[in-house]
Amino acid sequence: MSRANSRENSRENSRETRTANDELAALVAARQQAKETPVAATATENRTPCLLMRMSDRWFALRAESVREVVAVDSITKVPAQQPYILGVMLVHGGLVPVVDLSLLMSELHIEFEKSSARRLVVVSREGVELGLVAEDARGVIELPPPSEGASEPRRSAFILGEVEWQEHLVCVLDVARLLEAALGTERV
Repeated sequence: MSRANSRENSRENSRETRTANDELAALVAARQQAKETPVAATATENRTPCLLMRMSDRWFALRAESVREVVAVDSITKVPAQQPYILGVMLVHGGLVPVVDLSLLMSELHIEFEKSSARRLVVVSREGVELGLVAEDARGVIELPPPSEGASEPRRSAFILGEVEWQEHLVCVLDVARLLEAALGTERV
């Protein structure tokens, strides 16, 4: 009886230690496998797994396959002569990642945010180029419908694909390639 309880406790502890990064990796792997295996059309076929992040009272979504990981914000080293929205670089698993405050990047486009205290760094990657986005909260991977491209915000930046409703919140879906281009000025992504 003691061994059965021990095994059950071990299983529960194992489930509890599963991190958001593990969930993200599993979802990306499942999506890749789904791409390789033909499946009959379903009602969720048009849904895309996205990581949700919050800054102030605004929610953003990034396609899960573009997100490398989510880490706690640690020491950010300032780099001189950078744009105001580039906060500096942070060491993430032995590599330097440029850190961007999306609210400052979007304020360049005249979109207002309240000042926030970032606690998470969402590391996005595309074709070997990485960028860290500071966020107050990251909610994990959620299946979202395709974003609407309505003209609700005529000043919308080029890296916002559109908007989608999630739990009574309007979520801006970001295009990582265009975001990297806007933040880092790179044409190769």
